Amino acid sequence: MEQAKILAVDDEPDILEMLKFRLSREKFQVITATHGIEALEKAAKEGPSLILLDLVMPGLDGYEVCRRLKANEETKAIPVIMLTVKAGVESKIAALDLGADDYMIKPFEIKELVARIKVILRRSSVQAIKPEAQADEKQVKELRRIIAENDVSCLFQPVVHLPSRSVFGYEALTRGPKGSTLADPAALFTLAEKAELLFELEKVCRKKILLAAKDLSPDQVLFLNLNPRLVGDPRSQEGNLFKSRQIGVGEMVLEITERTAIKDFETFREALERLKGLGLRVAIDDTGSGYSSLQAVAELKPEFLKLDMSIVRDVYKDKVKQSLVETILHLAGKMESLAIAEGIEQVEEYRTLVKLGVEYGQGYLFARPAEIFPVPTFPPL
Repeated sequence: MEQAKILAVDDEPDILEMLKFRLSREKFQVITATHGIEALEKAAKEGPSLILLDLVMPGLDGYEVCRRLKANEETKAIPVIMLTVKAGVESKIAALDLGADDYMIKPFEIKELVARIKVILRRSSVQAIKPEAQADEKQVKELRRIIAENDVSCLFQPVVHLPSRSVFGYEALTRGPKGSTLADPAALFTLAEKAELLFELEKVCRKKILLAAKDLSPDQVLFLNLNPRLVGDPRSQEGNLFKSRQIGVGEMVLEITERTAIKDFETFREALERLKGLGLRVAIDDTGSGYSSLQAVAELKPEFLKLDMSIVRDVYKDKVKQSLVETILHLAGKMESLAIAEGIEQVEEYRTLVKLGVEYGQGYLFARPAEIFPVPTFPPL
C-alpha cells in the first residue's frame, strides 16, 4: 500500500515540524506550506490526498484558502481538515459551509487526528491509499474513454533564463477533460495507476503534448513530467512514449516526480540510462524538499535540479533559505548541472535569486500555465 500524501498548512514552523514528524511515523507522506498562496500552488501541483489547513494565518486565512481550493477544478475534490484554536460554533459552521470535511480544535491528540484522516481517506474519491480492487467501475470506464478519444489537454509554463530575461523552455502539464471527475491530474493519474492503464494514459498525454509542442523553438527545452514506475516499463524502454515526437529528442528533459516510488535506485538508474541513451536529459523535481529528493540527486546525477518552492518562498527575508540556495547552486556546479528555481511569485524573490546566482526559474511572477506557449513578463530588477 502506498503512502497517502498529506499537505500540512500552518504559519507556525513548530506545528508543521510536529505534524510532519508525527504523521510520518504513521506512514503518511507529509509536505508542508507556510502560507495560503503556497498551499494553493502545492495543492494544484502535488495533488495531495488530504489537506490539514490552519484557520488563522496572515494574508489568506484558512477560510479563503478553502474557498479557493473548492472553487478550483483541480483541487475541489481534495478533502480538507481545518485546524484552529477557534472553538466557536460559528467558526465550525463557516468552515463546513466552505467545503471543509472536518474541523479540529488546537491542541488536539495526534491519535484522534490520525483516526479522522483515515476515515476521510477511506470515503474520499481522491486518495493514494485506495485499494485497486475498489477502483470505481464508472470512473475506470471514463478513463478508458479518455484514453480511446485522446481527451486530455496540455498546458505549458515557461522556464526562463533570469539574467537574459528570455525563455529557456517550457514545462508541459496535463489535465483531464473539463467537468469530468477526472479533470484533476492527481485523480486522473492515480486511477490510471490503480487500473494498470498508466502507460496507455502517458502515451496519450505524450502524443498530445508533442503535437502541441511542434512549434517550439529549436533552441528551447521541453520538460516532461515522468512517473518513475514507467522508467522500467519495457514499452518505455523501446521508446514508444517518444516515437510520435514532432521535435528533436535532444530538446527534451524528463522531470522525475514522485521520487518515493523509486524502491531500487540501482535498477532505476540502469533503466534511466537506456532512456538517456536516446538523447533525453533528466531533471529532479523539488530538490531540497526532503531526503528523497537529495537521495535522488546523489543516485541519479541529473542534468537539472529544480529547487523546491518551499525554499524559494520568501527567500529574500530568510538567511537560512538563501544559504540553502547557495548550497544547491554549489552542488549543481560540482555536478555540471543547471539549477532552476520553482514557484517564483514575488519580485523580491526574483531579485534575491538573481543576486544569489540562480540563472533559471519559473513561476506565476513570469507566467501562469496556458494552452498556447505563454510569453513571460519580467519585472525590473
